[in-house]
Amino acid sequence: MICLQCGKQAMQETDVKGLFHTRRELVCGRCGSVFVDHEGRGEHFELTDTRNPTAEHWQSYRHQTLSAAEWRHFAEAASPTQFRARATWPRP
Repeated sequence: MICLQCGKQAMQETDVKGLFHTRRELVCGRCGSVFVDHEGRGEHFELTDTRNPTAEHWQSYRHQTLSAAEWRHFAEAASPTQFRARATWPRP
């Protein structure tokens, strides 16, 4: 799967075992974004980390859970502001 944040590189998928369940993480080697699939179905991902914590996307969407389609739409937008302007759903 191509990075849901930068849209430039394929993300590496890893399974992180926890005490009660295993969660899937998708990590981009280019921008350092980490997305977590808490449900295990590959439908919704939470942005949990990034290499650049001062980036506008991190400031606007850290720890938000969006669908894969919404994240792809975000990656195509030039900025979080443009993403919100083009979006048809309510977001902060």
